[in-house]
Amino acid sequence: MSSKASTPEERVEQLLEYCNDKEWNSAMEKFMVDECIVFEEYDEGGEYSLQQTDTYHKFLKLFEGKLEDYMKKSGYSKREIFSDFRLVEEQNPDSFTAHAIQFVLAVVEFKVFASLMYDTYKTTTNKKK
Repeated sequence: MSSKASTPEERVEQLLEYCNDKEWNSAMEKFMVDECIVFEEYDEGGEYSLQQTDTYHKFLKLFEGKLEDYMKKSGYSKREIFSDFRLVEEQNPDSFTAHAIQFVLAVVEFKVFASLMYDTYKTTTNKKK
């Protein structure tokens, strides 16, 4: 792990870089493909099933594990991470880093997650035909 970055933007960039490794991306893609079937009946704006909610909680646990691992290795606390997210968004809202933050935060919102899983389901189903 490289030395502690000096600016909020640099710290956030290091976190995003850490979360963008090949092994992690492969694990997340496998999770999505393996679990997307529970979103077969997904209806945007409709009720969510217990299975869908459980799948979301599994996803959050994986995401949280990755974040915890980063915090142990970097000495960067959750409070510092979210403080830096806010600072980057305020200081440079049009930067690539600010947009990446929005994506990360969006993914941990159930509605965005459900839509992403439904898209994964449709894509994997179409490939099998």
